[in-house]
Amino acid sequence: MKQLAKKLLPLTVLPFLVACGNGTTVVIDMHANFIMASRVETNTKISLSVQKANGDMTYRITIGDKTSDTLTGDVKVKGGQVSFLVSTMNDEVLYENAFAEDGNFEVKVSEAGKYKIKLNFSDFNGSYVVTWAK
Repeated sequence: MKQLAKKLLPLTVLPFLVACGNGTTVVIDMHANFIMASRVETNTKISLSVQKANGDMTYRITIGDKTSDTLTGDVKVKGGQVSFLVSTMNDEVLYENAFAEDGNFEVKVSEAGKYKIKLNFSDFNGSYVVTWAK
């Protein structure tokens, strides 16, 4: 049993090492209600597909050496509105826009580090995908 544990130990450490190189995504604040929603959060992507969303939520993302320095967003709106605010951890706004119809955006960051993405939903029905993968 000990030998099996020794052989499997590297496999348990590998996801941590990959996350450190690519960055991390964490929800740091959420005051939102979702109806019929599917959310995905990875090291290089956040996405949501929802029938109805109201409220706000904030992600902390980490842009590392192995991720892109550009955040790319694709928004599909069937109803309502969703707004995006991208800022530094010191609340310096890099991008802000509200979408009431389909649209795209790109935000280039000047250096690797942690950033915030704040979303505000107002009867939002639709989907979005934000990525920062190379």
